[in-house]
Amino acid sequence: MRTKKRKTTAWSVAAVLFCLVLVTAHFTSGMYARFVTKAENKDRGNAAEFDVQASPTKATVIAGEEGYQIELKNYSDVRVSYEAVIQFDDSADTARFEPLPTFTGTLEPGTEKTTDSFVFQLIGTDGTGSAPFTVTVTFTQID
Repeated sequence: MRTKKRKTTAWSVAAVLFCLVLVTAHFTSGMYARFVTKAENKDRGNAAEFDVQASPTKATVIAGEEGYQIELKNYSDVRVSYEAVIQFDDSADTARFEPLPTFTGTLEPGTEKTTDSFVFQLIGTDGTGSAPFTVTVTFTQID
């Protein structure tokens, strides 16, 4: 009889552990979402083309010269945010020129935008000089 009681106790413990595993799996997995999420016939998935451009990516600044601009184009099907950062190729030039503007904003699908003009000024010299710089533009899909 003692063996029978041990078998019953072992089966009871196993059944409780199995139930705990099922409940834990239910709350920790994404399986539950399949059964509670609704979809209607008007819902659909979209795969959008991501086609963005920025120019210029490299240029040489001439101190005091007007009209540096960055052209941004969004030929995607989605709205994007952008951040344009300007950095000099030689770190010594960073101390010679100011300011280093950063541009941020959003672009709607199928639009083009040109940033405001910006001018680099030499600091503490006769006002002449030039230096190459790089424009890095990061685009992020919004919707």
